[in-house]
Order: sequence, then C-alpha cells, then structure tokens
Amino acid sequence: VVANPSYVRYQVLDEATRALLSDRFVTCGEGNFNLFFPFFEAAYDALADGGVAGFVTPNGFFGSRSGAPLREWLRERDWLDDVVDFGHSHVFNASTYTAVTFGTKRVCARSERVFGYVGVDGVAGLEALVPDWSGNAGAVTVPVGKRPWRLTSAGDADAIARIAGSGVPLGEAAEVRAGVATLRDRLFF
Repeated sequence: VVANPSYVRYQVLDEATRALLSDRFVTCGEGNFNLFFPFFEAAYDALADGGVAGFVTPNGFFGSRSGAPLREWLRERDWLDDVVDFGHSHVFNASTYTAVTFGTKRVCARSERVFGYVGVDGVAGLEALVPDWSGNAGAVTVPVGKRPWRLTSAGDADAIARIAGSGVPLGEAAEVRAGVATLRDRLFF
C-alpha cells in the first residue's frame, strides 16, 4: 500500500465526521486527531501478512500530544520499519512538513521494537540515500516507546543531551506557566 492521505486537522472536520472516525478507529478515539491517522489502520487491515505500506504524511505526529494514539497503535502492532523525515523542508507546495513512513505487517513481533530514522534536506536529500539503511549519513535506530519520539540525527541527539544535562533546569530557576489552547479558531475569526 502506498498513499499520501489527506491531512485534515480535527478542528476543520465537522461533528458528524469526528464522531464517525472516533467510533471506528482507535487512532481517532481521543484528542485532536488528524484525518490521516485512520489511514494507517485501514492499510494495516488491508495488508496480507508480510505486506508493506508507505505513507507520505505530516511529521508532526512523531512528537505531538495529538499523535499519541497513533504512536501507541504503531507500537502495539510493531508496525513501523523506517522513517525518512524531510524536517523543516517544504517538499510539497503546502505549509506542512512531511515524512515518509514505512511499515510491515508482521506475523510475529520482533524481539526489539525499533525503527530506522534518517532526516534528509528536501527532495535533493533523497538522492544521497543508500539501500543499506545503516549506511545513510545521520541514520539512527529509534526505540518505539510510549513517549513522544524526538527524532534527530545521532550528533544532534548527543548535543541536546549535553545541553539538557547542564546547568539549572528552567523550572528551578524561574516560575514557568503555560497558556490554555482554546482550539476555537472559527470563533476568534
């Protein structure tokens, strides 16, 4: 299965569509899902054992709160194989940052649930990829856990870990407050 499903935010979907998707698909059962989430479930159901699917989707679900049900669904099925992330490059004439996600419907779960990740700089970055995943510059293996996936190259991950482990945490140095998301764009407009 190869697809570029529609990217439609929860806030744009009408109430009837939200209810239908929430009732039918686990990945849409809570929070502000995106219309592309159930495409993963539908493809998985359509695949024979050993079948492969590849999707071009927004890359935001890797770390967003709204992507948690999809990440959990992928983890439970040991479905994810590889991700080619275009990062902040606009590959299409759209405001969405994209990635290509590949998964195989397995007969048996692997002993270690991991997937390969590589970030590329736009479509031109695809030309540098080699078929042997480990031979790609910046490629890393990512454990599929329940937490948001912070996907980055090995070098960047090391730098982030060094920064995060140094100094005084912001929450100890200052009072940090977070605002409330109303998700009521139409009302404000």
